Amino acid sequence: MRLSLRFAILIFLSFLVVVLNFIIPYILQGLGITNQSTISSVIFYLRIVLYIFIGLWIVSSIAEAIRVYSQKRLGIRANVIANSVKYFGYMLVLLLILLPLGVSSSTLIAGSTFAGLIVGLALQPVLSNFFAGLLIMLTGYITVGDKIRIVSTQVPFYPAQFPAYKYFSTDFIEQGYKGTVVEIDLFYSRILLENLRELRVPNIVLLNSAVLDYTSKYSEEQVINVRAEFPLTFVDISNLENLVKEELKDFNVIEGPYINEQSDKDHVIVLARLKVGINEDWRKIKSDALKRLLKLRQELIVKKQQDSQQIKNS
Repeated sequence: MRLSLRFAILIFLSFLVVVLNFIIPYILQGLGITNQSTISSVIFYLRIVLYIFIGLWIVSSIAEAIRVYSQKRLGIRANVIANSVKYFGYMLVLLLILLPLGVSSSTLIAGSTFAGLIVGLALQPVLSNFFAGLLIMLTGYITVGDKIRIVSTQVPFYPAQFPAYKYFSTDFIEQGYKGTVVEIDLFYSRILLENLRELRVPNIVLLNSAVLDYTSKYSEEQVINVRAEFPLTFVDISNLENLVKEELKDFNVIEGPYINEQSDKDHVIVLARLKVGINEDWRKIKSDALKRLLKLRQELIVKKQQDSQQIKNS
């Protein structure tokens, strides 16, 4: 609701309080109620009700104004601040209204403490998620648009069993659910997974989890591994690394290439580590680099076969 409309409604409610102070006595007298104490009591409690509505409306308007004017500067945190002001303002209004009714401050505090204890125990999971949501949004633990992976025993994840040869790879498995943060609510957050399924995670679980951020502001690059297997009978081990380096000269190679390991008695694995931008399509870059290495392997095999055939023919 627009702030101008909220202000107009507030003026109307204030005007209604003034008008009712003059009209209510005549209405009650018209109904046959002439006792002044009764009339005063009715007017008093009616004022209390109207003051509650006015107080809640003022608090709501202030919270809305905070949200509107700080939205561009604070983003999603503006909603958190506005909601916090609104809820605490509601409680303050109710406390200030109850005091004129004869409720002592000590009784009010004792009753509030007891009620808060009961409600707190009953709503412990809800409140923990609520305050975790506030903390996540205020601290920026994660933000909308972040590409993250959740690593937590509270969100079980079991990777598929890889073929045996994969265990020779130097790459490692990053367990957990990977996706993009699309919404952070006060009780749970929504993460759109890579398979376009939506994962809803309670905020308290998210806050207690380790989060792997793929869009960290501290680094705009990432490192990928490219590895290919070469048969020993068709390559020259002493020159293999130089040939691979020449094939990958168009890529940003930060480590290698070098013969990393021997997969079996007849093959060796050559590894190179490439640096790519965080916004680049690393899968496409890795695919292009791997194509070049496979093409090199094919050329080396063909050349070796041709040389052997020439030697045989001669």
